[in-house]
Amino acid sequence: MHGKRSLGACLLALILLASAAAGCGDDESATTTGAATSTQAATTTQAATTTEAATSTAAAAKVPAADVGELVQRLYAALNDMDNEAFRSLVTDDGVQSLYYVAGSSGEITYTGPHMEMDLPTIGFRGIEVLGEPIVSGNAVAVPVAYTYPEPAGVLTGFDLLVLVPTGHGWLVGGAATFIAAPGWEVDEAAAREIIEADVAAFTAGDVEGDLALFGADAMMWDDVTSPDATYTGDALAEFIAESVYFDVEITGELVFSGPFAVVPNRLVAATDSSEGISLYWIRDGLIALHAFGQ
Repeated sequence: MHGKRSLGACLLALILLASAAAGCGDDESATTTGAATSTQAATTTQAATTTEAATSTAAAAKVPAADVGELVQRLYAALNDMDNEAFRSLVTDDGVQSLYYVAGSSGEITYTGPHMEMDLPTIGFRGIEVLGEPIVSGNAVAVPVAYTYPEPAGVLTGFDLLVLVPTGHGWLVGGAATFIAAPGWEVDEAAAREIIEADVAAFTAGDVEGDLALFGADAMMWDDVTSPDATYTGDALAEFIAESVYFDVEITGELVFSGPFAVVPNRLVAATDSSEGISLYWIRDGLIALHAFGQ
C-alpha cells in the first residue's frame, strides 16, 4: 500500500476507532505507538465484546422488516441509538460485517466480525447520516452514508453495502460491508463513469487482457462482500477474471456516488441463469483500485 502512515495503526474500524485514532501520526514513533495502542485496544475490546455477546445475544429475537424502506429506517435508528437489541433483531445470527477504509491512496479491509458480537456503545462512531435513497438491485442494497467519528477522524463518507435475506415474514441483513474514506477524497464522476463502462464492456466481450488493463497494480476484486475471504489481487485477480467471463454484465440503473466510491446496479447473465446485484468501485488515478460485489 502507498502512503507514509500504517493504515493498520490508523485504523478507523467499527469497534476500535476511539483507541486507534489516538495513535495516528506521520512519524515512525507515532506509528509504532499507535500500533501498540490499537493492538492492546483490540484485545481488550474484542474480549469484552465477545463476552457480552455470549451472555446476552444467544437467543436474540428476530423482527424482520417488511420492505427495504422499513429495514433501512429501523437499522440506522438502532445504530444511532446504540440499541444492541434493535440492531440484532434485524441481522441473521451468522451475518458478518466488514469495513473497507480508504486513506489517501491506500485502501484495505481493516475489520471483519460477526454482527451478533458487535456492541454498539463501544464501537466508537458518534452517528450515521443517510445521505440519499437506498439503491436496490436483487437482494443487494447500497446506502450512501456519512459516519461521524471523534477527531481527528471527523466525518467519513461512502456506502454501506447490505445483502438481505428473505425470511418468509420479511427481510433481515445477511451480511454487510462498509466502505468509507477520509475527508477530502472525492470521485471524478465523469472519469469513473468512463472506466466502469469500459470494464463492463471488456468483461462482457470476454476481453480479459483489455479488462485487466483497467485495474491498478494492487487492485482488489471482492467477489462477495458477505465473505471477507472472497478477495483476489495480483495473479489471483487475473485468474478470477479469466475464469468468470462466461457470463455477461448488464448495467440496469444509474451510477450513484458517495465519497470516492461509485455503485451501479447490474444483472449478471449466463446461458441458463441470471442474478441481480450491485457493484461498488473505487477508481484511483484513472484505474480500478477496488471492485466489490453485493449479490
